[in-house]
Amino acid sequence: MGEEAKTLMAIVKKFKWLIALLVVGLGGIFLVVVLVGSTSQPGCSTNTPDTTGSIPTSASKAKNAKATYDQLRSFGATPSAAAGIMGVLDFESSFNPAISNTGGSGAFGIAQWMGNRRTNLMAFAAEHSLKADTLEAQLKFMKHELDTSYGGVKSIFKETNVHKACYDWLMDYEGMRNNPEQWFLEKGPSGQPGRYPRADSWYAKFGENDTSSGTNTSDGTSTADGSNDETTSACQTNDQASDGSGKVPSDLPYGQNIAANKIPDDVKSFLLPNQLSDARGLSGKSWSHPGDQCVDYSVSRISALWGLPSWTGGNGGDQAQAVIRMGGKKETSPHAGDIGSSQGFPPTPSAEPGHTWIVEHVFADGSVLLSEQNGPESGAYIHTPKTWSIILMHPYPDGKEWKTANGGEYQPIPSGKATFARPKGTMKK
Repeated sequence: MGEEAKTLMAIVKKFKWLIALLVVGLGGIFLVVVLVGSTSQPGCSTNTPDTTGSIPTSASKAKNAKATYDQLRSFGATPSAAAGIMGVLDFESSFNPAISNTGGSGAFGIAQWMGNRRTNLMAFAAEHSLKADTLEAQLKFMKHELDTSYGGVKSIFKETNVHKACYDWLMDYEGMRNNPEQWFLEKGPSGQPGRYPRADSWYAKFGENDTSSGTNTSDGTSTADGSNDETTSACQTNDQASDGSGKVPSDLPYGQNIAANKIPDDVKSFLLPNQLSDARGLSGKSWSHPGDQCVDYSVSRISALWGLPSWTGGNGGDQAQAVIRMGGKKETSPHAGDIGSSQGFPPTPSAEPGHTWIVEHVFADGSVLLSEQNGPESGAYIHTPKTWSIILMHPYPDGKEWKTANGGEYQPIPSGKATFARPKGTMKK
C-alpha cells in the first residue's frame, strides 16, 4: 500500500461515523425525491373508481362508466339518453372523478365543472360529508344541479336519439353552445374519437339490450328490476319521446328549404338516425323507393327508420293513411318519426296530389323540423332524384307555414289539412 493510500485509509477510519451519516442522509434525500417525484405522476394501477389523482385503467373506467350509466337511468334517462350523456362525459374526463384541466381553466371532475360550479361542487361534497374527487359525490352533485338550477336539462332524459341527447347535454348542461370550436362531435383535436362515437359505443355496451325500467327513487338510486311495464319501460314506443326539447338553432330559418348537403352541423344533431343517402354526395341508407317525388322519399325514409316494407300507391296526400292501414296510429299533432301528408289547397284540394314529409324533431317552443323531397332544394324541383331537404315550421297548427303556399304551389310547405301517422313498432336507433 502506498503512502497516499495509507493516508486515505486513516482519514476514512477517523471520520467513518460522519461518512456513514452523510450516506444515510443522502439516501434519505434520494428516497424523498423518488417518492415526491412519483406522486406527481398519475397512478395507473388502481382498480377503484374513486382514487384521487388516478387515471382509470380500462377496468376502472368500465366500472365508473357502468356506475354512471346506472345512475343516469335511475334519474329517469332512457338508455339512449344515458349513452348520449356518457359520450360527453367520456370525452371530458374518461369518467375519472379526480381529473383536473391542466390548461389553467380549473375544470374538475367527470363533467369538468369550473368557476362557481366547481365551488358549488366542493361545498356540496363538504355539506354531505363526501370527498369531492369521488364518483359518488359528483353524481350526487349532478343530480342536485338537475333538481335545482339545471332543471330544464332533464328534458334530455326523454331522448331516444343518442346523438341528440349527446348534443343537447353538451349545449345545455356543459354550456358549450357558444363554443363550437370545442364541440368535437365526431373527432377530437388529435383525431381521437369524438363525443358521438363514444356515445354510440356506450349505447352498444349498455343501452342496446337494456329492457329494464330505471326509475327515480328519493335517494337517486336505481330501481331497475328487469320488468317491462308498459308505462315505464325505457324501450317503449313513446310518441313524444324526443319531442319538446332543444332550442331552434340560430342558423335554421323558418319556411326555407335547406338541401341535405348544406345542413349546418348544429342542425344535423336534430335529425333522426338512419337518414337516406343524397345524390349530391352524401352517404346513407339506400332508397327502397327511388325517384324524384315526395312519396319516394317518405316511403324510403319510413322503411329505413321503422323497418317497414316499402309500399307503392297513392299521391303525397295519401301516405299517412297508408301507414295507418298498415297498423300505424293517427296523430293529432306532429311527433318525431311521424309521416305527414297534406291534401293541398282549397278550393280544389282533391284535384291536387298533396304532399308528404317526415317529422324529424319538435323543439321546446313547438317548432317542427321536417325532411322531404321535391321541395325547392330537392327532387323534381332540381331535376335530381334521390335528393332530400329539410324545412323548419312554426308550431302546428297555427304556424303560418302550415297555412300558406310557397309561390302559389301546394309544395313544399305542407299546407291544407295535415294528417300525421306513427308507424307500428319501434323506431330504429
